[in-house]
Amino acid sequence: SYSGKGIYDIDAFEAALHGRVPDNAMLSHDLFEGVFARSGLVSDIEVVEEFPARYDAAAARQHRWARGDWQLLPWLLGRVKGSLAQEASSAVTAIGFWKMFDNLRRTLSAPAAFVALLAGWILPLPAALAWTGFVLLTVALPTILPVIAALVPRNAAVTTRSHFSALASDIVNAASQTTLLVAFLPHQAWLMLDAIGRTMYRLFVSRRRLLDWTTSAQSNSRRDDWPSFAGQMA
Repeated sequence: SYSGKGIYDIDAFEAALHGRVPDNAMLSHDLFEGVFARSGLVSDIEVVEEFPARYDAAAARQHRWARGDWQLLPWLLGRVKGSLAQEASSAVTAIGFWKMFDNLRRTLSAPAAFVALLAGWILPLPAALAWTGFVLLTVALPTILPVIAALVPRNAAVTTRSHFSALASDIVNAASQTTLLVAFLPHQAWLMLDAIGRTMYRLFVSRRRLLDWTTSAQSNSRRDDWPSFAGQMA
């Protein structure tokens, strides 16, 4: 990490976590670092992370993030003890507990939405349609909100023609994203359940492959041809 005055002191970071993290237990996780190593507000730094250009690479990253989130479960359950000198300070704070718990909740969003759709479809047709519309609206809401916010131009210098042209582009993008979110919902649900299941098995049974990690750069470096990619997506 970089700041306006130099490189973050790695020795200080290791000292802050000393005695709190057993060997081979932590899959790379910024939230954990922020909870235990603390952080300060730096307002003049902008970090831009490149989003994966392929769906399979993005899905692999989400799978790793979910596994990293669920590997924090022992800390939430109070099953990780620090050294004797730091045991009292190894407990997760209330705000830290809530942040970790909220990450686990988010990994269950896609499975919950998929199960909710299946449950709604056993209702009579009018109720099933209303239920389906409500669930799909919750899935689409993140893509709809930016369009609603862009309805009123914020810059008086923008012409009406330019504003409506940009708004039309935003609507098309939102519709495309919503369609893909719904189309990939079953896969996202399976992906999250697979990540949770793998993590539970590795945490409490095998105690192996807890550091299993393929970076986004490695995933994006693959150059499959279109037939093989289409087969994988199918």
